[in-house]
Amino acid sequence: MKRMVLCLVLAVTVVVTALTPESQAADSPISQGSRIVAGAITFDSRGGEFYEDENGKRESEWRLFPSGGYFVRDKVAVSLILEIASIKQGNFLDQIWAVGPGAKYYFGGGRQSGGTYYFVGGAYLFGQYIHDSGVLKEQREHYSLQSLKMDTGMTYMLSEAVGATIALFYDLTWVKQKEPEKGDSWMNGNDIGFEFGFTTFLF
Repeated sequence: MKRMVLCLVLAVTVVVTALTPESQAADSPISQGSRIVAGAITFDSRGGEFYEDENGKRESEWRLFPSGGYFVRDKVAVSLILEIASIKQGNFLDQIWAVGPGAKYYFGGGRQSGGTYYFVGGAYLFGQYIHDSGVLKEQREHYSLQSLKMDTGMTYMLSEAVGATIALFYDLTWVKQKEPEKGDSWMNGNDIGFEFGFTTFLF
């Protein structure tokens, strides 16, 4: 809970900083002093005997990653990232809510329309994993979650300030399970895939 509060305070700080006008404009979208607002989404739909339940219901998952940040120096941006995820199959619904700091390093020349910026980045998120069996709200299970996210990709500039982004990501996630007899334990999993979104540079 304390980590979530600290992350929310950091989120407000990043958003206020990102939206506060600068007395001196940055030289380019990735120069020190520029702000960045971005969003990305992933979606999966899984079928077949391995993923479908006894009623033939497919498993579907989507994830949304809104973020806001600030270039602390040329090409280097720090940000606050929010993860919202939903995994559904029939009456079962799992949700993820997480937030945490991140950083990206940009390179390439993409200021003009048609240009391209490349980047590598990482983030560490804290949050909750909620499992809902679809029977009773009282039976929802809440687990603490931590996630290390790494990505690399490119932003193709549609205009001087707005670009379309595609990235390859790798997530390593730890979920804390409560076991009355053995005590709390952590389980981990990993995920690799592509995400798509848009990035706006305010400079």
